[in-house]
Order: sequence, then C-alpha cells, then structure tokens
Amino acid sequence: MDAHRLLELVRPLVLVVDGSGIVEHAHGGYGGFHGWRPEDFTGRNVLDFAAPHQVDELATYFLEAVGRSADTLALPLPFRVFLLDPEGEEHAVDVIPTGDTREGEVRFVVVVVPDELHTPVARSLEAEMSGASREEVKRLLTEELRVENPSYGSRWFLIDLGPPTGPQVTTSRAEDQPVADAISAEVRRGWRPWGEVAEGGIAPIVHEVLPAAARGWRRSLVTPVHVDGTLVAAYLLLGRVPEEYELTRVDPNVAARIRRLVDATALLIARWQDRDRLVAAATRDPLTGLANRDAFADALAEADPASTVLYVDIDHFKPVNDRYGHDVGDRVLIEIAHRIASACRPSDVVARFGGDEFVVLLNGVGAEQAREIGARILTGVGAPMPGIAEAERVTVSVGLAPAATEDAIDTADQAMLAAKRAGRDRLVGADELAG
Repeated sequence: MDAHRLLELVRPLVLVVDGSGIVEHAHGGYGGFHGWRPEDFTGRNVLDFAAPHQVDELATYFLEAVGRSADTLALPLPFRVFLLDPEGEEHAVDVIPTGDTREGEVRFVVVVVPDELHTPVARSLEAEMSGASREEVKRLLTEELRVENPSYGSRWFLIDLGPPTGPQVTTSRAEDQPVADAISAEVRRGWRPWGEVAEGGIAPIVHEVLPAAARGWRRSLVTPVHVDGTLVAAYLLLGRVPEEYELTRVDPNVAARIRRLVDATALLIARWQDRDRLVAAATRDPLTGLANRDAFADALAEADPASTVLYVDIDHFKPVNDRYGHDVGDRVLIEIAHRIASACRPSDVVARFGGDEFVVLLNGVGAEQAREIGARILTGVGAPMPGIAEAERVTVSVGLAPAATEDAIDTADQAMLAAKRAGRDRLVGADELAG
C-alpha cells in the first residue's frame, strides 16, 4: 500500500499549509470530516474554516510562526480550535502542527483530530473543572460518543433522574431536541427503557416501545448510570447502521468506551450531589428543607425594591409539643412549612427563622397581592391535619411589611405581634401599626 493510499485511510485530516495559511494539499478525513471532503480544503485559507472568534488568534499564530527559526518552528505545541462545518456549526478539534523551512519557504503539516477520536469524557471533565454549567457538561457528555459518517450515525440522550422537577433529557444537537422531548414525555409517563438492565450493563431496546419520534433509527441501546448502587440516570443510544448490521451486537471496544462514559457520568453526578448537599447544609433548614436565615438575608439583599416580607408565627405551638411530644411537633412544623410554601409562588423565598417562626420574601409583589398570599397562608395552615394532630386546629399570625422598609424583617415581626394581640389567626400590615 503506497503512502497516498495510507493517507486516504487516515481518519484525522492532514493538511499541508503554506506560510500565508493557504492549504496546498489535503489528505485523510476518512469517512467524512464534519461534512467536509479533503478536496474542499485545497486552495483555501485555513482561516475560512475557523470559528469567527478564533480567526484573529490563528492569523497571529501563522504570522508569528513565519518569523521563527527552523528549530522552534519544527514542533510547536498542539492546540485546540473550533472548526466550522458547511452549515456553520462549530466542532472542537485538536490541531497538531509541524513546521518545515526547507527550500527557504515556511510550510506546515497540520494534523487535525476531531474530538470524537479522543478517549471519551475528556471534554466533559475539562468543562466541569473549568466551571461550565451542569447543562453544558451534560450536553458534552452526550457528544462524547456521537458518530456521523457514511456508514454509521449515532445520537446519545442522557436521562437524568435527579432533578426535583422530574427527569430531564439532554442531547447534544438542537435538531435532536424533539426526540429528547419525546423521550422525556414518555419517561415522565412511566416508561423505563433501562428496565432490568444490571449496573454496568448495555442492552438493546425493542424498537416498537420507542417514542414515535425516535423510531427512525434502526438501532437502540440503553445503559443505566448508578451512584453508590442507586440508579441516577441512563443513556439511550439511537443509531443508524447498515442493513446487514446485527442490531444487538456491541463490539468490545465500543462497550469499553460506553462504560468509561458511564463511569465518568456517575463521577460527575456524585460530585454534583455532594455539592448540592454542601449548599443545602449551608442554606437550608435541616428539619423543613426551607431556606435558613443566611439564605433569606442574601435573597432580601438582592430583592426587587417593590417586594414584600411576611413574618409568620404559629399560634399556641407549645401546647402541641406538650400534648403530643416533640416528634409530632416536628411533623406539624414540617407540614406547616409545606403549606406556607404551597400558598406562595415558586419564585418566592420561604425560610424558617426560629423554632415556630417563618419569613417569606414575595419578590416583586406589592402589598395588595401580598395580602392575598397571606390570606392563602392563613387558610392553608388552618385546615385540619389528618394523621398528625387531628384534635388540634393550628393557626398562624402574619405580619406584613414592604421589603424596602428599613429593618423590613423587624417591622414585619412587629406587625405579626400586633396580629397576635388582635386575636391571632389573622394578618396585620405595617401600615396598621401605631406611629
């Protein structure tokens, strides 16, 4: 096999670039290179294929390299750039240049390696360590093993079971989002494609049980992700394969790459869980799960000036503890916390301030709407508590103050005390306090 044939079969792209950045020869890219053929590069400037935000950096690199000595030019360090495909989408690639100054002219032999040829999870771990958002890290995870060439195509979907709002499905490309949405809808309705797949296992999915939006792909696999023996997520693979391909077959090297991806995902999710626990310990009340004093103070400091603070205190809570014991008392506190939060909006901040005291920040809410929410709290808390303290009707007193008031929490507290003096189970606003 001659050298040219060898170069044709190389999966990375090999470019010969002159000192001005023009591609003289292009080889490799076997199976397609992000939508380009090698001949598409010939005669064009390499900057034509770079993401706009990197053009200046690359141009500077070539200009500076032309003036270097042969020794320093020969083996410059590899670097990462983003290549544009024919549709203008960016793809991370590693560029490994080698300089040549023979015949008095500068030339570069540039090997361009797409990320998918690297060991999986490198990009995702790098993004996590650099502070990228979880959503971006999860998107990169689904990109790690994505393949697109004339013979084979694959799409990966990460089904995260952890979010309190319900399972979330992430994929790497916007055009695959409708499929991700369909998968998410089915999972929320109870679809569990990982079924009885053991930890570390990879199993095919019967085509007929896939969501309709996903049935255009011939091959489908699922593999679960566990942290400390608990199922936390799963990957769903949809693949395009040749007609003669055995759909249930998973090559050993592919299985190994999938397991590395699963292991890295479990590591990242465990890291996020630990971080969430630390944040919760620092900002949450351990009994009720509501915000604590510090978290409330931070929220109040950043609140819209047109906001309102409610101070909520349980009426006659001590007799409940005395009659039923502290275990029941704690259950009552947890239930009341839930009822207060349920009466508020998701964007409101509800905090436990003391043993039987709560505060609420109604962000961007004026006095009139705040009174309506306060009334909902009074009604909700005052309802019977079956199975907890059935013989008791627990009520609260509520004080209201504008958040822009100096010492708003103390002012709302004073209004709450006025509500108690007026007979309890009612709301009093700061504007009703005696001057």
